[in-house]
Amino acid sequence: MMRRPSTLMTAIGGRADTAPTMQIPAFSAASQGMARASQRFDGAAQRIATSSTPDPDELVEATMLAPAAYTANATVLHVAAETQKSLIDIRA
Repeated sequence: MMRRPSTLMTAIGGRADTAPTMQIPAFSAASQGMARASQRFDGAAQRIATSSTPDPDELVEATMLAPAAYTANATVLHVAAETQKSLIDIRA
């Protein structure tokens, strides 16, 4: 069974036919964190919209916590991408 070549290994001069696939945990963790924060925001917004008297905790979740979590995970994703780019530049 032939494995798909790793883009990173191919970019830094590795052999495409034998290059190991490199997984960067920060990418998947940050992406999952952004998805969870978005779901938290949507859930809190839905509960606020359908409630006659919004719960203060829901307001805090929708207006402060979920957006902050999303932004933090987006920052992690950006830093991981920049780090990967720097590593590729160093190896080139």
